[in-house]
Formats: sequence, C-alpha cells, structure tokens
Amino acid sequence: MAKHYDKIFKENIEAMYLSLSEQVLHFRPLKVADVNWEIHRTIERFPDFLKKVHAPDSDEVFLLHIEIQRADDAEMLYRMCEYHALMLRKFKIRIVQIVIYIGEGYSQMKNLYEDGNNRFSYHLFSIQNISYKTFLDSDKPEELLLTILANFESNSPETVIEKVLHKAQSVTNETFSLDKFVSQFEVLAKLRNLSESFKLILDKIMPIEIKIEDTYIFKKGEEVGEKRGEKRGERKAKKEMILALIKKAKFSLEDIAEAAEVSVEYVKELAKQIEK
Repeated sequence: MAKHYDKIFKENIEAMYLSLSEQVLHFRPLKVADVNWEIHRTIERFPDFLKKVHAPDSDEVFLLHIEIQRADDAEMLYRMCEYHALMLRKFKIRIVQIVIYIGEGYSQMKNLYEDGNNRFSYHLFSIQNISYKTFLDSDKPEELLLTILANFESNSPETVIEKVLHKAQSVTNETFSLDKFVSQFEVLAKLRNLSESFKLILDKIMPIEIKIEDTYIFKKGEEVGEKRGEKRGERKAKKEMILALIKKAKFSLEDIAEAAEVSVEYVKELAKQIEK
C-alpha cells in the first residue's frame, strides 16, 4: 500500500506538493526549479520533494523540502535535521522544510529540538487540518485527488466522494484521464479505509466503463512482473493481480482472463480459492 500511494504522489509531484505547501506557506511559489541532489555521503533516501523556489513579491530564492508521512515516525525529527545539514552545506541558502502527515487524524511527531545551545525545527502539518473544500474547488485533477485525505467536516465520506467523482468528470482531460483519476483516487481512499464507500458511490454515479487494462492495480501487477524478469516471478505477479481483480468484483471472470492472457478455467479456479 505504501508504495502505491507513494507512486501516486511522485506521478503528480508538482501540483500536489505545491498545493500542500501553499497551506503552510500561505502563498504559491511564483517559480520552481529542479536542484541537483548529489551528496557524496551515505544517506537512507532521497527527499520526497526538493525544489528551488522563487517567492512571489520577493527576490528571495530558497529551498523547499517536503516529506509525506502516512504514519508517525519517531526518527522524523532526526531525519529532517540530517537533511537540513546536508542541504545547507551544499546549497548555502535558506531551507524551508515541511512534513505533511496524510494518515488518519493528527500527527504527534516531534518537530522541535533544543538543547540549550542548538535549536532545530521543521513545519509539521496534518492534511486533516485542511477542509476538503480547498481541494474540491480546484480545477486540477492532481489537487482534486487530495480531497479524500482532507477534513470532511460534518459530511459523510459518501457525500464527499460523490462530490469528487462528479467534479472529476469535468476537470479530467487527455493529459489526466478520468480512468487514471478513478484508479488513483481508489488507492488514496484506502488510506482512509474508505474502499467500500468508494465502490458504492462509483457504481452509483460513474457513467463510464473503465478498461481493465487501465486500472491501477492491473498496471502495478504488470510492473512487478517486468521488474522480476523471471518466469516464476511473472507467474506469481500475474496470479496476485488476478486475485485482486476478482476481489474487486467489478469485472467478469471472462474479461479478467482475456486481459491477463490466461484461461477462463484458471481464473475460475482462483475465484473458488477466494470463496473457500
């Protein structure tokens, strides 16, 4: 699951991250530019989002570093401090660091360190501090996706999901298709344990037929098989993909067999295993 939602954020990196940072900085950067993150030291991972930012109404240029967290991490304070030190030494400009918590509720992570002589802090922001209307009002599909993670206020999840899917039909386009939006929205809905609500509303209002080959889970299954490169790995990945599609109960066994290029009998046998 973590890899799935992480891929979605990376695919929509510019719109999503800048939209989230706007909630903390209270302005949308005028211009952003890539930076070369090559540090000749061993470090666990690359920053989720790191850009050189030109603030509006100012000549200042600073680094904007954003991390997305699905769960609280006791090491986050120290990770951010490590990132800050490495970035400061390399770029020698001001660094704004933000951790966006997209899990349920509000984060309890520490974001301040003081020992008398030293002080370090970063912005910690829970996405549920943001009203769902903020993202629902956007005409960008990438930002509209974030609605499912925001604060529903007094609305039921089903009400919010229905509003999002209606809006998606008018803002998706050739670059960001409705099929792609629905597939990615489903993955993010799982972060809020809203899969059943999503399926209920999708079946109710969506006047579209989503091709099985376009579903997010189908593509993930293909990617896994390709990366493994071994027949055994490919067979296992295809089996997992077929099982997942059967469980979704949105496609016939015949359609699944055709898309996965296997026999209908094989798919039926897997379906029986699920029923047991």
